[in-house]
Amino acid sequence: MNSRATRCAVFENLQAAAVRLALAVLLSQTLAACTHIKLSPRGGGGSGLGGSFASAVTRHLFDGNYKSYEASQKALSLEIAPGVLAQLKARGICAKSAADIKARARDLSRRKQTTAVEIGSAVQSDTDSHGFIPVEVQGTVTTQTGKGKTTSHFDTVYLLGMNVKTKKMVVASIQFK
Repeated sequence: MNSRATRCAVFENLQAAAVRLALAVLLSQTLAACTHIKLSPRGGGGSGLGGSFASAVTRHLFDGNYKSYEASQKALSLEIAPGVLAQLKARGICAKSAADIKARARDLSRRKQTTAVEIGSAVQSDTDSHGFIPVEVQGTVTTQTGKGKTTSHFDTVYLLGMNVKTKKMVVASIQFK
């Protein structure tokens, strides 16, 4: 029985290692594709400007409110690097096109769906070896429809950089925990 528990623990550790490896490969590919994004080195710690920006992106990313969905989706196109946004679209996290945004907004309006994104914490760390600012944002999303209310938790890690062309902060990588 003890050996079975040990085998299960080893299997779980292998699964976790495989997930970490897959995320590391995805992150390295994402960062390699972000040549137009650079960052002036900044000190980290606390929530800072990066924490505020990441919190705003999180609100836009999880927005399912019929009154603000379209504006949030449009904001994401300015806040997230094109390669990362393409990955989110491919995974169905963001709308794929303007027509998809309109269709989703109509559906949300029909159901009178509202969402409340509550940020519990937004912790900015020191810049990493590539000059990106890591920010971990945790909180809850509460969705209300005519059928009831549901609440889910999120834990998202962003790597933030500066778009060289626009001189504005952008998300260079997103990891959903």
